[in-house]
This record gives sequence, C-alpha cells and structure tokens, in this order.
Amino acid sequence: MNIDAKKLNLIERFMKFNQERTILQLEEAITAIEINARAENSENDIEQGNTRLYADFSNEVKQWIQNKTSK
Repeated sequence: MNIDAKKLNLIERFMKFNQERTILQLEEAITAIEINARAENSENDIEQGNTRLYADFSNEVKQWIQNKTSK
C-alpha cells in the first residue's frame, strides 16, 4: 500500500468515529506526532549544520515586514 492509499485509509477510519472525546484524543495524538516530527527535523538540521545566526534571521524578518507593509 503506497503512502496516499494509507492516508485515505486513515481518513476513512477517522470518519467512522462519532464521539467527540475519541476525536479529541486522536487530535491530541496527531498533534504530539507533529511536534515530535518537527523536533526530530530540527535536531537533524542542527547536526547537519543547517542553521543560521539569529541576527541574520531577525534582519530577514524585519526586511520581510518592511516589504509587506510598503505594498
């Protein structure tokens, strides 16, 4: 089964739930998985040196805000 088929299968299974408590539990589980995946990606980026200085990031954000507000 490929990844898209697995996703559809999960959606079909999810649609069968009717109790709000169960849906909230699933939502919490998905959120925890997302947070863990982000943390792992961040750790991998740090290990591989895919980082930048805070000052550079801050300047990019300031430039982005200026561009956004000047339009």
